[in-house]
Amino acid sequence: MEQLLMLWNWLQEASDHRETRAADEGEISSAEQAMRLANERVSEADYENALKFAEEAIRLEPSNAECHVCKGQICESFDRYEEAAAAYSEAIKLEPDCIGFYFLQGEAYSFLEKYEEAAAAFSAAIRLDPSLAIAHASQGDAYANLEKHDEAIDSYSTAIRLAPHRADSYCKIGNIHIELGMHEDAISILSAAIKMDPSCSEAYMLLGNAYRSLKQHNEAFGAYSTAVALNPSNAYYHCHEGMAYENLGRRDEAIAEYSAAIALEPFNHFYHFCLGKAYSGWKRHDEALAAFSTAIKLKPSSCDYYYCLGDTYENLEKYEEAIAAFSAAIGLKPSDGFYRYRLGDACKSLEKYDEAIAAFSAAIDLEPSCAHYHFSLGDAYEGLEKYDEALAAFSAAIALEPSNAVYRYRLGDACKSLEKYDEAIAAFSAAIDLEPSRAHYHFSLGDAYENLKKYDEALAAFSAAIKLDPSNAYTYYYRGHIFDTRWVENGESSDLQMAIADFEKALVLDPSDTAARNRKKACEDTLVEMRGQYATLRTGGSSYGR
Repeated sequence: MEQLLMLWNWLQEASDHRETRAADEGEISSAEQAMRLANERVSEADYENALKFAEEAIRLEPSNAECHVCKGQICESFDRYEEAAAAYSEAIKLEPDCIGFYFLQGEAYSFLEKYEEAAAAFSAAIRLDPSLAIAHASQGDAYANLEKHDEAIDSYSTAIRLAPHRADSYCKIGNIHIELGMHEDAISILSAAIKMDPSCSEAYMLLGNAYRSLKQHNEAFGAYSTAVALNPSNAYYHCHEGMAYENLGRRDEAIAEYSAAIALEPFNHFYHFCLGKAYSGWKRHDEALAAFSTAIKLKPSSCDYYYCLGDTYENLEKYEEAIAAFSAAIGLKPSDGFYRYRLGDACKSLEKYDEAIAAFSAAIDLEPSCAHYHFSLGDAYEGLEKYDEALAAFSAAIALEPSNAVYRYRLGDACKSLEKYDEAIAAFSAAIDLEPSRAHYHFSLGDAYENLKKYDEALAAFSAAIKLDPSNAYTYYYRGHIFDTRWVENGESSDLQMAIADFEKALVLDPSDTAARNRKKACEDTLVEMRGQYATLRTGGSSYGR
């Protein structure tokens, strides 16, 4: 019974409150009363009705500047900055000597990224009171956003002169110097800020940025760590400490810092992206995949995030998914040749050579001076056995990057497939001149010489390959084959013995090589036959032959 009575009383009080409020709202007789009701609605986050009361205040007393300011501040409460700026303009018309109105107008313009108008508003406030340090600092912010660095530095310097113990203006000057690449100067300015206020976490944060730009990673790490210690609830600081750990090769700690940043701001896409990059660095691709996927959910308009997702899928050999991710990146940024190149690479991995050729060709159209795009196009044409087109693509790559041995080697390969052996020899020789320690270049040169029946040159090339890579059974087999072929043509028994020795070596290195075993057996049988015939000759028998 007692509980029912309490509930009844509560309901009665609520009813009385609603009736009073309704009466209050129904009998608005002054702008002051309307503004009071507007402020009450703001405290309840009921911005639409708050705005109605503010507009009612303006209707009742249009010449009262405070009514317009009330409307402006309510509009700012739910991000309607255009209307806020317009309301402050009306207030300024009514009271052009009120400094605060200009300041509010400048802040609204800043939110709208209308920095020219913001700078003008703060300048007007300064004309009314040149001693207002915060107005100079805000003017500096507007100039900085307009990249008017000299004017920004002048404004911040004035703010420092008027309020010499405020470290934030030093920080802003330091940040401008970082943006201008004047990192040593930035370090001096930020160090002065820290000396003035050792608890200024922003100064340490920016100091870390300056050191990182100079690749002084230990010093950057120290600055970021101090910023985090001073302000452990700042996710941005944790993220930068994570970057410092990465630069020092300490990825586990980097992952921990990125995770800390995410715990503080779970909806920040960039922190998930950084976490994904760190996982990729450790080749923890499944975890990287999860991080990049989250980053994309939070910011689906980022082409870079889709690119990294595609790269991770490729590392996991999930090429269909990689194709989808690279295609999404291209959809967001169709002018990027590199994304198209990576799409082509993924298609090539699935032997989808026509799609690869289309992607590489599109990349070349966008960035025709990239040699590697031409090379990849040639590689795709070779996959379709279109050797003339491959030869043209490899030649284009060489024209752009003549010192690349791989391009010349692959040109030789295409020429060989077209039985253009002289051109193949020229290409392989050029590759060897650039990179003489590549055994397979010498091997391919020997193969081209063999096709022209230039056995001495072929033997020299295969011997060079064996010297560089004595563990390759295949090269011994090919050299043995040439010795065998030359013996058939010239009848030199030493060639036959060299052939047997090479086939034996090939079998030692690869006992499963049936071709080498058969060749060795045939040569050995021939050698036995030769010796028998030679013995017959010595005793007056007939001549020998193979």
